[in-house]
Amino acid sequence: MKVLIVEDDELFTEMLVSAITGFYQAEVKTSNSGKNFLSIIEDFRPNLILLDLFLNGDNGLLILKDLKQNYYAKHIPVIVITGVNDLNVWNTAISLGACDYLLKPFNIEDLFKSIEASCSIKENSNLQAILNNKPEYIKSKDFDANVEIAKKHVALLLKSEELDVPVFPSIAIEIQQLLKDPQVGIREICDIIKQDVGLSSKIIRVANSSFYCAVDKIIDLKKAISRIGLKEMKNLVQILTGKLMFKINIPFLDHEMQKLWQHSLCCAYSNELVVQNKEVENSDHFFLLGLTHDVGKLFLFYLIAKIIKKNSDLKNVFTNDITEFLISKMHGQLGELMMDKWSLPKQFKEVARNPELIEINDTIENPLYVSTTSFSNLLSRKIGFDFQTFTEADALHIKTIGEKLNLKDENITEIQTALETTLQKAKNTFY
Repeated sequence: MKVLIVEDDELFTEMLVSAITGFYQAEVKTSNSGKNFLSIIEDFRPNLILLDLFLNGDNGLLILKDLKQNYYAKHIPVIVITGVNDLNVWNTAISLGACDYLLKPFNIEDLFKSIEASCSIKENSNLQAILNNKPEYIKSKDFDANVEIAKKHVALLLKSEELDVPVFPSIAIEIQQLLKDPQVGIREICDIIKQDVGLSSKIIRVANSSFYCAVDKIIDLKKAISRIGLKEMKNLVQILTGKLMFKINIPFLDHEMQKLWQHSLCCAYSNELVVQNKEVENSDHFFLLGLTHDVGKLFLFYLIAKIIKKNSDLKNVFTNDITEFLISKMHGQLGELMMDKWSLPKQFKEVARNPELIEINDTIENPLYVSTTSFSNLLSRKIGFDFQTFTEADALHIKTIGEKLNLKDENITEIQTALETTLQKAKNTFY
């Protein structure tokens, strides 16, 4: 295999060369600019190109465009590598023909997966025909080809004027802000909630549920809030309004959305348990952070639902495997986009971009937020509230992150026990 690396960061280039030659029997050539790019390709004839987007003043997207318009070079798979976390740039790169988009810093394992997937795509002689001939994608069972089709449709929708995004329940933030004022009481909270008849009735129903050990039936909102307590009202409003976002009228996605909601609720309770005995600024952020940390996945499900509603045949493309692949590649960027749309604090954006980050390094501006949510992700996986199976590696990671959060083994066990108890109580009420 021949690999051409076009990257102007010398240290990063050395790392890539070392990784690729150490793992593959590969011949690697490097270039630090876009000058004479096509002539280098003609001489070297690479099987794969790793292309940075910003090269000593050269625009990598223009280079990519020229490459894909060249008859002799357009077949070569290109992986874009960049520090630019911008969904519009991602869309442009994919629409110009990039096989993948790796955001620096990335794990070497992710690079290898991307290389193998990209080379597999290149070897698929039917790919171009499938992309250009719409009826063919229904018949295609080729994973890599369908990934490209799925990416193409998602990218087109993200650019479309038809795009709408899930609406964040502003009342949840309003209640959260109000409850920061110690002078605020039941009357003020009641005045806001009663403006939403649906929410009011749900709160009364929950107040009468076994979750709050109800004995006497309540039909009055003020009494319901009194039974629940002001401290709990913040979380309850976030749960009841947030759950509405996890409903999509596409049958084959309903199960995935339900799993995502249960996972998000689990992470919300876990986040709160982790910080409840710590001196943490804005500790009230952490429950909502758990509920929203995977909003990138939620948004992707919205996009898929919209695509399939427009063309039901595409259900054959968006299989579980391909949806999971798209989630692994896109949910960080989509999550950051949604946090921007919702105007949530910058800490939420960083978590949405790195919801499962294990190595918390100096580039992370809000390590407590990221570490807590990563811990909750792993703990939810351990107790069966995640899309993935808990592994031995996860067990090591949960211990490592726990140490960063000053959690001993017994603390982790206590949090897990409390979390399982809370979720069992919540089972018939919230999911």
